Order: sequence, then structure tokens, then C-alpha cells
Amino acid sequence: MLGDGPAFLPRDQSLVTDDDVLLLNMPQSIADRAVWTDPVLPKLWRYALHYMAGLRAPETLSALKSRHIERWIEENPPARGDGWEPYPMSLRSVNWMLHAAMGGALPAGSEDSLALQLRSIERQIEWHLGGNHLLANAKALVSGGLFFSGAGADRWLLHGWRLFEAETAAQWLPDGGHVERSPSYHALLTEDLLDLINLGRRARFQPVEHLVAPAARALAWLATMTRSDGCWPLFNDAAQAAAPDTATLIDYADALGVPLPDEPVPGLSSLSATGYHRYTTPDWTLWIDAAPLGPEWNPGHGHADVFNFELFVRGCPLIVDTGVSTYAQGGVRAYERGTAAHNTVEIGDTSQAELWGAFRVGRRPRVYDIEIAPESVAAQHDGYRHRRTTHARAFAFAPDRLTIDDRVIRRRASADAVARLHFAPGVAVTLDRGFARAGGSTIRFVGASEVKLEPCEIADGFNRRLPGVCLAARFSDRLRTVIIP
Repeated sequence: MLGDGPAFLPRDQSLVTDDDVLLLNMPQSIADRAVWTDPVLPKLWRYALHYMAGLRAPETLSALKSRHIERWIEENPPARGDGWEPYPMSLRSVNWMLHAAMGGALPAGSEDSLALQLRSIERQIEWHLGGNHLLANAKALVSGGLFFSGAGADRWLLHGWRLFEAETAAQWLPDGGHVERSPSYHALLTEDLLDLINLGRRARFQPVEHLVAPAARALAWLATMTRSDGCWPLFNDAAQAAAPDTATLIDYADALGVPLPDEPVPGLSSLSATGYHRYTTPDWTLWIDAAPLGPEWNPGHGHADVFNFELFVRGCPLIVDTGVSTYAQGGVRAYERGTAAHNTVEIGDTSQAELWGAFRVGRRPRVYDIEIAPESVAAQHDGYRHRRTTHARAFAFAPDRLTIDDRVIRRRASADAVARLHFAPGVAVTLDRGFARAGGSTIRFVGASEVKLEPCEIADGFNRRLPGVCLAARFSDRLRTVIIP
């Protein structure tokens, strides 16, 4: 039996009525039981339906939550469909248990179903995927071991805790960042650390105290990566509102007595193990992605975006990542992962990495010769080695300007390069005699053979995109971009 403790974090209301939900910005009737496995609906949306995070929305009526659980049990017989895959099963089982821990009622038969789901997770640990999937599997087993009692619960707890401890040591980098290098997933996994501290203390399971230090480091990493709007740069697979924001996580950590991060300092802050860097002045803040695409063993959430960056000026977004609006295989997913969708250099209309499917990567860039100084960050990558070409980029900082020097080092004739800047929706951009004006900022290109404005789209969460503007500067060997915020 779980005791009292700080409240677990709520989720937004997604259950509208018995027959209607709003998930990932997409309303949908669920009156027909076939909706749980409908192949016409995006798989990520179906997964979100099976997560049942709406049970944690305080605004939703208790009777509606109970009926939702009953419907899932009735309409998803064991071992059939998306709902019995280990990842959605892991998230859903935790949501059921946290719903109960927050005083919610579990209808008749739900505890038997929950125990069956935990046994199924135990048999389907996602070793083949690793990363956040393994941590989700382990969290579910630990939570089940603390929620239930008996021999089965003891087994889940032992198995889950050993896995969670081992994967925490393996997946969290020395600078506090998660190895998959997605700020959204990082925030979700930070919540997992805090949830297990909370659950463990409620059940008097002392080993959870080992998670306090990793949780504090993860929060410090998030503080460095947090923008003035409370979100984070959308590097790799990251989306707005896909996870609790930093302020919410800090409040949760504070309630648990986890050490809180300091405010980011002016100047350069380098998260070198992850490969991300932040530079702050009184007027502008820059985040740089000089990271590998992802861990070699699982790059599925990575993008071809080495040397990408985001720039906020006077607290407002100016140059932004285009974000992620879908995980469904197709043209939109291919574009959002590709180099042309990011604020970096593309050579010969080819991405830095060989991307295929929705989450697959073949050839990928290696970042090297990294030089970090108080007022600059520079490095090279070999993502165009198949063209016998290297891209080097150097960021130089001054209080009144940001200078970006790009070099394309060719060992044989190769196609032109294009450096792109994607502007936040609503930013007016004009181009006049080689100068661009964006909001109150001025941008100048030196060495460009052509500069033009192009339309683009910026993801505003899953299944929602907004019109934006991109500046594309074509050049041969060298380009200097000077931004005066």
C-alpha cells in the first residue's frame, strides 16, 4: 500500500466525452471500438490513446475516467493490437497506478488486468530498441512492484529496479543530459526519475534515494536548455507541450527535496558531453547543436542537423528549429528530419545523414575538432564524406552581434552549399541589397552568390504546422553570416 507524498504531475484533459478525445492536437471519436487499432489513424496517435494519460487530468469527471478504463479492458483483449505492445503498455500501466495513487478509483477487474499487463511487460523488455523504451519498461515494473504485494510484485520490483539502475547509469551523460539528445524526451525521463523517488518514498523503498543525484543533474541540464518561453530548443525529435515544462519539473523536484538548479549564467555554458551549448547576453540567447545525431545504437530520434541553432532576441524567438509534427513515415517526416529543415548547411541538396523510414539512419555525421573558448564554439563534421567534403562552422560571440563562419572543405569538385535560417512564425523578414531585416534584427551575408527568401513551415506541436519564412544563402567555399540582434 502506498503512503502519502507530493502530488504527481497532472496531464491536460484529453477525455472530452465517453466517445470523444483530443490527443496530439487531433480530435477524434472513439465510439467505435475499432478505433484502438484503426490503421487509418497515425500510429503515434493510437499509441497516445492507449497511454490513457487523461486519467491524470484533474478536470475530468471520475465516472468518465472509470468508464475509459472499463472500455479499454473490454475492447482490448490480451495480447492483441497496439495496446499490448510493451511501450504503450508501460506508460498506460503507470498512468493507471498514478491515477489510483492520487485517489482515483480503479473499476472492478482493472487490478487483474493491470497485473496481466505487468507480466506481459516483464516478458517483452525492449532490448532491441533500448533508450527511453527500456527506462519506460523498467519504471512500469518498479511501479507495479511498489503498487502490488506478493511474490509477483517482489519479482517485478527486483527486475525493474535492477534494469532502471543499470539504464540510468548507462543513458544519462556526465553533463546531466540524456543520451538520445531530445529535450522533450529528456524532460519526460526527468519526470520518471522524480516519480520513482516519489513512489519509492511512499512505499518506503530506500534505494530510490540513489536517483536524487541523477535527477538534480537532469534538472540542471534542462535549466541550461530552457528558453525564455519556458520550452526548449526543438533539437532532434522534440515538440512543444510533449512533456512537462522546466518550471513544472522544478516545482515537483522542490516538493521532493531534490536539489534545484542555479539560474543560467551570462556568457557561454557548455553541455559538452551532450554536445549542446548556450550563450547568453542581456539582449539575446543562442543554443547550438554541435552534437552527434544520437547514440550509435539507437539514432532513431536524431535529425541531420549538426551545427543547427536557435536564437532568441529580447526574450522572443527569432531563428528557430522547424520542429516535429509527425512520426508517420512519409514526406513530412523525411523533411523534418532532413538538413534542409534546420539552421545549418546543406551541400548538393543532400542531408548530412542517410535517413530512411521514420526512425532509421544509415550513414551519419561525426563531429570532431571541437574548440570551445569563452567567446566562440567551432567544430567540423564529416556527414558529406561520401562527397569528399567537410563542413566546418565557427560561432563567434560579441555583446552586439553573432558571427557564423562556414567553410566547405572540398577534396574534389562538389555542388554548391546552402545555409538556411528559419524564422519563428510571425517574424516579418525583408531582403534588400544583401541585407535582411527580421523583426528588429539585421542579418548580413558575406560570400554568398545568392540570397533568397523561401516559404517554410514550423511545427507547433504534433499534427499542427504554421507558415514561416526561411532565408537561404547559396555559396561555394566560405560564407560569413553576421546577425546584429
